[in-house]
Amino acid sequence: MKARGLLVVLVCAAAVLSAMPAAVSGATGKAAELKLGGFELKAPGGYEVEVSSVQEGGQRPIAAVSVKAELLRTSYDVRAEAGPGIHATFGSLGQLDVSFKRLKRVVERPEAGCRWVFEEGIFHGSFHFAGEGGYVSSEAVDPKGSMLRLPNGFCGFLDDRRARPFLGLEQRVVQAQAEEEGRVVSFEASQEEFVRLVSFNASLRERVDGMSIERSARTRARKSTFTSTGTTRATVHPPKPFGGSAQLRDPAHQPASWTGTLSVSFLGAPEVALTGEAFKARLCPRISILSRCLKSR
Repeated sequence: MKARGLLVVLVCAAAVLSAMPAAVSGATGKAAELKLGGFELKAPGGYEVEVSSVQEGGQRPIAAVSVKAELLRTSYDVRAEAGPGIHATFGSLGQLDVSFKRLKRVVERPEAGCRWVFEEGIFHGSFHFAGEGGYVSSEAVDPKGSMLRLPNGFCGFLDDRRARPFLGLEQRVVQAQAEEEGRVVSFEASQEEFVRLVSFNASLRERVDGMSIERSARTRARKSTFTSTGTTRATVHPPKPFGGSAQLRDPAHQPASWTGTLSVSFLGAPEVALTGEAFKARLCPRISILSRCLKSR
């Protein structure tokens, strides 16, 4: 397996594990085995489709379809059926029914008591998926793919001392969030220390037909697209895929306002407003890169 592919898989594993409760196998206290696998497809219109699964111990696997187009991404996650193979239904959008046949196997031991088992092969079966409104369509029969098995649990990263010097970095950030009818819409503009460009991120999280769906939009732009004064005023006007602008006003002894024409068209959810009375917003001129400016509801 190529190094880039390994890195992507392990990053995905870290993201999944951070959202899952810790698991142990039986009464021995041993870490549960972790299995990750998937394949990638190209779809008409320049879309990239990633189909993946993750399973920890004896739990039911999580299956996911991730659709990407330049600065936009939407991920659809569901619980797959228990048992051999990967069998999952993505609401009315698609179906995954495959079993993995290994053609190549490589074992690495990055540290004592830790094994990484890389497998390449074929996912025998079929997959088909069509995004909301038909924005993307993808299907495959017997696609080639890979599996990563961690029999000793999530291990092999030694310590994080090399990363620790970066943990003290700060950033200037404005965050806004609205939660309505089971949907959570978030927006963030941030500029880290010693970095000239501003990062803009927006997301829409919701549950539809038994799926957890997360849509995101990300881009970077010059410093002038995010201006602020103290902790009371901020203005953002990010470039595409965003449209419009937004203003934060947080006067003393009065509720903060987050107004403007800022919006974005996510994959599968066009023209989502990123401002309005439903949004709670806050500006933090200096805050750790590990902290949230706007506390979660």
